[in-house]
Amino acid sequence: MTSSCPKWAPPARRDMLAPMRFTYGLFVALAAGVLACSSASNEASGTNGDPPGLPGPTASIAFAQQGTLTLHPGDLATLGVTTSPPGAYEVSFYLVGNALDATLDRTTVVADADGTAEVLLRAPNHGTTFSVRAVLKDGPSAEAVVAVSAEGFGSIVVAPSYAGKRSVETWVASAVAGVTCADLAASLPADPEGGLTALAPPGEELRIPDVPVGPKVAVTVRSGHAMWGCSDAPSLVAGSDTEIAVKIVDKPIDLAAASLVFSLGWEPEPEAVNALLQSSQLLLLTNMWPDEVPESAILLGALVASLPADATSDGTAALAAGGWSTSAAAHWAGMGLALRDRTKGWAQVGLGAASPSITGRLQGLGAAPGKASVILEDFLGVTPAEAGFPAEHLLAWGADAEDKVLLSGTLFWLPTRYVGATIAAAALAETGANSVPEALAGVVDCDALAAQLGALPTCDVGCVADACRAGLADLWEAGLGASAEALSVGTLSLAAGGAALVGDEAEPLGWSGPWVGTLSDSVLDAPVGGLSAADTYEPAQ
Repeated sequence: MTSSCPKWAPPARRDMLAPMRFTYGLFVALAAGVLACSSASNEASGTNGDPPGLPGPTASIAFAQQGTLTLHPGDLATLGVTTSPPGAYEVSFYLVGNALDATLDRTTVVADADGTAEVLLRAPNHGTTFSVRAVLKDGPSAEAVVAVSAEGFGSIVVAPSYAGKRSVETWVASAVAGVTCADLAASLPADPEGGLTALAPPGEELRIPDVPVGPKVAVTVRSGHAMWGCSDAPSLVAGSDTEIAVKIVDKPIDLAAASLVFSLGWEPEPEAVNALLQSSQLLLLTNMWPDEVPESAILLGALVASLPADATSDGTAALAAGGWSTSAAAHWAGMGLALRDRTKGWAQVGLGAASPSITGRLQGLGAAPGKASVILEDFLGVTPAEAGFPAEHLLAWGADAEDKVLLSGTLFWLPTRYVGATIAAAALAETGANSVPEALAGVVDCDALAAQLGALPTCDVGCVADACRAGLADLWEAGLGASAEALSVGTLSLAAGGAALVGDEAEPLGWSGPWVGTLSDSVLDAPVGGLSAADTYEPAQ
């Protein structure tokens, strides 16, 4: 259907944007004509039964207007947009912000084939600032900022006043007419809708032009969304600059948003730590190889305990009769075995090769304010599981007004399991075995020992050799579990933190600073500490 109404255009020009001044009577006459033609206009726009305009999910849209559109109260202006690529897209128009009684002649337009669309804006009857937003169907949007005043326009030069320590790359300032900072407080730090905006890096002039004279004006400033401020502007003078200082405050660090990896450098008091680890090493070795008991007798006891059920009584009888004891002692002497010394040697090498750091992950907890979940990833060169650490710890997690963060609390570990992990590293590196029991079985030569002991009625030599290997595994597990058996649970108390790097939403992005703590095996304590650092953690996709 073809509209009988002429397409409105201001006299002498057919610009995409053209403000005009009208008397009230002339505006009423024009408005009546617009309303009379509204039905035909809607039909031409595809909003009254005709096919709607095209969606534009991949298209772009922009206003022809560059900068702020300045109008007097009651002015009429044509606002035009252009789409790219050109097409008959459906475009919706909205008034955003403190538009007062401003109006648009229509809210939905189908663009011309060349991708242009227009609406007629009538300015409100009082000074204000607002925006006209154009939105492509299923696509992006664009905005044109409008300032209205009967008394003219001035500029505000904004001077952010910031005494904090956070890094600032860009200041974003907005001026909104018709409101005060009290009106905007609940929405900060978001940029006020319909405001006049300026951006500048620190040290450069932050100027907002075309601010309407007459209405009250609130000026907001932010950097990211973690630091902001607002000041009510004094009376403006048309054609002049007005300087206004805006005090900037920091949003408190959002501890719950923390997702960090951290490291604790290991700089302990060597003598105290060595004494503690040597004590744990002795506990492991004593539990595995009890003093004053021949090694061959210890292994034979473990071997018999590992025999199949139907062979255990025969093995016990062979041991009681003394034949197995004599054969095992001969095997020990013939091979020159000293398993205590061999295991101790691996322990010394393993402890000496320990990595001088502790690393882990920290996750803030929204459901538990002031707490963080900590999962260790490495403890002095071994996995936390090998050292007897629980899978997860709950530590205190806080920050002060100067953006200094502090992680504190106690981690629990089993010292003999840690020592065992260092023994394993050394034993496997020396022997090429896959485990300490396998390494010990190679040293003992379980196959040769079984051949010397001889077969049992229900357990051949191969079965006895398997029992030898199983017995060594049981001895090793007894050594690892010595701390738990003795109720000697170790602790690492710590306090780590420092000046934090803060992100755009006030989330902690990391820290650097010292840490101090105490390592304990429940009997001996050793002061520890060093440098700590943290960085953002991004889980693998």
